[in-house]
Amino acid sequence: MKKSKQDEPTFSAPILVGPGPGVNRAVDFLLTALEWALREDDPSLLHPIEGELSNWIEQLWEKPYQVGSSTVPVTTKMTVERDVLRESLALFADPKNKEEKQIAQILGGISPEEIQRFSSALHSNNGPGIEAIHSEILDKLGKQITKGLTASRVSAFASMVGRCRAGRAEALCLVLYKTHAKVLINRARRGDVQAVLDLIKVDRLFLTDSCTAKVIRQAEFQNDRPFLKQLARVMKNKPKLGWKKGCRLYLYILFAMAVPLPSLARLQLRVDPQGTRFKTFPAFEKFVERCREDFDKIQADLLGERKQELKPGGIQK
Repeated sequence: MKKSKQDEPTFSAPILVGPGPGVNRAVDFLLTALEWALREDDPSLLHPIEGELSNWIEQLWEKPYQVGSSTVPVTTKMTVERDVLRESLALFADPKNKEEKQIAQILGGISPEEIQRFSSALHSNNGPGIEAIHSEILDKLGKQITKGLTASRVSAFASMVGRCRAGRAEALCLVLYKTHAKVLINRARRGDVQAVLDLIKVDRLFLTDSCTAKVIRQAEFQNDRPFLKQLARVMKNKPKLGWKKGCRLYLYILFAMAVPLPSLARLQLRVDPQGTRFKTFPAFEKFVERCREDFDKIQADLLGERKQELKPGGIQK
C-alpha cells in the first residue's frame, strides 16, 4: 500500500535543528509552548520536588545528554508537535537510567490528535482550553506511569520532575538575566544580594534553598528592612515573558549545540513565519547579532565561575 505524502518523513532528528520544511512548524510550536510553560502559574509548579533546586540545577548540567529523539525513528507531518515534546522530555531523562527512559516514552506517548488539540489551544491563547486538555492528557498518562508502580520508578519520576523544574529556572535565568542559573547560585552563596533576589524571582523554591540562606538569615538577624521589603516585592513578582524571550532561548539552543546555522532569511522564517514579529530583516539580523554576543558573554561568565570554584577556598556549598 502506497504511503500518503503526509506520512512520509520530512526530516530527521534532532527535529528543532533539522534542514527540512517541518522544522519551521516545530519551532513555531516550541515558541508557543515555551511562553506557556515558563509562566509563573504553570500547573507543574504545584508539584513538590525532593531536595533543593540548586542541587537539581547542578544535576541537570551533569546529566549525560542524547542528541535527537531516541524514541522516534522518523518524524512525519502528522507527528511534528508530538516529537518536539518527545525530544524535550529526553533532555530531562537520564539515557543511562532504564526507568527514566521508560517514563519519557510514556509521557511522549500522546497521540497526534491529542497534541494537535493542545497546540490549537496554545495558538489561540485559550487559557481554560489549555488547562482542560493539559489535565486530560496528564490524567491519562498518570495512569500509565502508576501502573505497576515500583520504588525505582517513583525515584526516577522524582528525578525527572526535579530536572524539569531546574530546566525552567535555568531557561528563565538565561532569557531574563542573560546568565546561567549556576552563576547566580554561586554569587548568592558568596553573599550577592541581587543574585539572591533574582533567583527567587524565577522560582520561589530558592527562598528556602541553601544558596540563599546566608543572605536571608543575615538580613533577618540584622533586621535589614530595605532588603526584606525588596524580598516581599520579589515574592509578588511575575516574570514578563513573550515571544521574543522564546526566540532568544531558541537561538541560545542553536548556539550551544554548535550546529551549522541556516541562512538568516531561512532562520527568520522559522521564528517569524507570518512576518509580524520583526518589522524588517535588518531588525531580525540585529537581534541575532545581539543574541550571539549575549550568548558568548553568558558562556564566558560560566567559565569564570568554574575557574573560581577550582581555586583553593572557592565556592562553599
